[in-house]
Amino acid sequence: MYGFITSATLDYVRTLENGDALAKQVLQQAMGDGSINFYHKYSDQFTLAMVQAASLVTGQTIQQIMAGMGSIQLANFAQQGYLPLVKSLGGNFFECLKHLDMLHQNLVNSYPNMVAPSFRPEFVEDGRLLLHYHSSRPGLWPYAAALLTSIAQELYHIEVTFEVYQTKEAGHDHDVYVVHMPQDELDKARQSGTHQLLKKYSPQKPMRPRDFNSLFPWHLQLNNQLKVVSCGSLLQARFSSADWSNMYLHNVFRLQQPAIVRQDFDAIKAFAGDSFTVIVRDDWYHEAKRLKAEQKRQRRLEKLAKESGTDTTSSALSSSSSSSASSAEMAAFITGSFGDLFIKGEIKYMADSDTLLLVGAPIVSSAEELFLRGIDLVQIPMHSNGRDMLFSTAHQSATISIASRLEEHSKELEQARVHIAVEQQRVHDLLHGILPKNVVSALERGETPEVQQFHSVSFLHSTIPNFDSIVGSVKPSQTMDFLNELFSKIDSLCEKHELYKVESVNDTYVVASGLPEPKSDSAERLCQFAIEMLQTAKTVRSPVDRTPILLRVGIHIGNVIAGVVGDARPRYTLIGKGIDTAQRMEETGVAGAIHMSAMAVNKLQESRATVETRKRGEVYVRGQGLITTFFLVGLKKVHLKLIPRKQDFDTTQHKHLSAEDDSDGETENAQTLARTTLKRQFFTVHVHAANSAPIPLAGVSSELTLRDIVETTHGTVSAGLPTRVYADSKHTCRVLLDASLGDLVYHGWLAPKYTQSSEATSAFPELTVYT
Repeated sequence: MYGFITSATLDYVRTLENGDALAKQVLQQAMGDGSINFYHKYSDQFTLAMVQAASLVTGQTIQQIMAGMGSIQLANFAQQGYLPLVKSLGGNFFECLKHLDMLHQNLVNSYPNMVAPSFRPEFVEDGRLLLHYHSSRPGLWPYAAALLTSIAQELYHIEVTFEVYQTKEAGHDHDVYVVHMPQDELDKARQSGTHQLLKKYSPQKPMRPRDFNSLFPWHLQLNNQLKVVSCGSLLQARFSSADWSNMYLHNVFRLQQPAIVRQDFDAIKAFAGDSFTVIVRDDWYHEAKRLKAEQKRQRRLEKLAKESGTDTTSSALSSSSSSSASSAEMAAFITGSFGDLFIKGEIKYMADSDTLLLVGAPIVSSAEELFLRGIDLVQIPMHSNGRDMLFSTAHQSATISIASRLEEHSKELEQARVHIAVEQQRVHDLLHGILPKNVVSALERGETPEVQQFHSVSFLHSTIPNFDSIVGSVKPSQTMDFLNELFSKIDSLCEKHELYKVESVNDTYVVASGLPEPKSDSAERLCQFAIEMLQTAKTVRSPVDRTPILLRVGIHIGNVIAGVVGDARPRYTLIGKGIDTAQRMEETGVAGAIHMSAMAVNKLQESRATVETRKRGEVYVRGQGLITTFFLVGLKKVHLKLIPRKQDFDTTQHKHLSAEDDSDGETENAQTLARTTLKRQFFTVHVHAANSAPIPLAGVSSELTLRDIVETTHGTVSAGLPTRVYADSKHTCRVLLDASLGDLVYHGWLAPKYTQSSEATSAFPELTVYT
């Protein structure tokens, strides 16, 4: 079936609620990716699959789907420009039914592979109007009935219904339906086709047979036994050895339309006044048929030879066939190139002689067909309009071919447009993930976003303490997979709490709350995010030893200015002391805990946020001196897992630096640290516990930097300024410092060189290293 049948399925589904989404599901189930071309021919199996998919998706029966297709098909025909052609079929609905076959026969020229149904209206003795319906495709009647009903309503403004009279399922050769329509329309229908002469006229000189043959050189006249009594000269010429004294209809023609199962005189007579289409059984027809049979036989012999293992080129196989290889090639050529000669015309009943006269002319759609069928243009009668039809059909076929290609291109362009729209949306979403919405909107308008100042913005700064150790221990791809898993989960939390992700560089993840759109609960949102962030990080395993990841988190609330920097790669940049302090909170924090400034806690309390904190004490912050800090341990209730260990609250080592002025982050006390050229060196530090031999420091065997934290079985090696190390008597830690081996200052005992040690002031040794 051509695409106008198949596309009607989708068009009907689109008329339903949620139609576009349902149509996509139908198309996906029936053919996957792709689209339907109105002019393309599809197999009956594909069309049935499309209807079945529509039935499954919509929950309607196949009959309901077919009826729905027919109900909207007239609108499709109108859109394709066929409505005037349908209107021209007759002045009333009966005449339209009567000439439907003629319409189908003419459409065959443009749609050569179309197998159309046949319709024949007939009045019976009791006054009822019957519609004879012939179709090789069972189940299409609901579609045809709905389409005919639409034609009656839209073009003739009447209501019609169809009642089953007989069906093929009941053993009849075709379906018949009773047509119910208004009585005045039935009266008009009975008068259709009757013509009354204005005055009687009798020709003085009847037409001579020679003149009749000249006008109708392709005619065929049959008696009531369907025996040929007259035949056109051009038709006779195509039968070189025929005995015309004993020729019947079936010897000359193979009737295609109208579809008559029992072809006798009365059955054909019932179609008097209707059009017909026949295939001429001439010499070419029989030769092509013979060669087709020979070609089929040759393939069968080759198949048998292949199954038996016989050489298909053997002389036995060649001699078993009556035709040579050249005849097989000729068969392939004829069956592939030569087509049947079709004649179309009108059936007339001649009452005076009780004969049937079939008057017509060859059907050709191109000059090539003229040659392949062995006829010339002059052999087509001029009065038949066949010559005009030849050129108009060729033009129409070319037009349809162009329309088909245009439709394909239009669908491709539409698919490309949808793809571009998807890509644009993807880029749009990506930009919104990198830049704030108001900044993206300004850039899309070609404007430069204004610099903004924000007050009381909440900042979170986090790192993975032992990240350098991980990078040095696994493959780069494993590191990237690990970071992608961790940061993707944190990104989801950002979206959940509507926070702005400032950046994620190396192992650092920075988040802001309260910009670019201030929120009254921005600080509380960030605290909840921080708690969930730590919990989520523990679900990610280290690629080194598969232990849960512990983040070091710092939070501060302060002022900041924000704006876009750069043209080629614009970046939303935040500048201010607030974001720097959040970083300092992280640097002086501990793994698995949330370290907060006193200002952040005060702002939370001012906003009446219910936060649970634990005071840590005064901590030395580079550039700010000693400030009071807290650990966040919950919102509304305490999370025990958020409470740091007792030793994490010790700030003695931080107070040690309180006398130093490190406001610019660069100046350091020369008496505390002997500076030399920076280089990487390995060393192992030993200390003395009280009344004991030297004890190696606790730790891990992998390399560490001062920015790392490594959880071990017996303690924690933490880093930053200062670095605090806990030790026992069983483990050794190899520490990699980004500094020279100058003097090292220990809290609790002093060792000018790492090879020296002194007694500890505590039974459990604690070592603080300032670099």
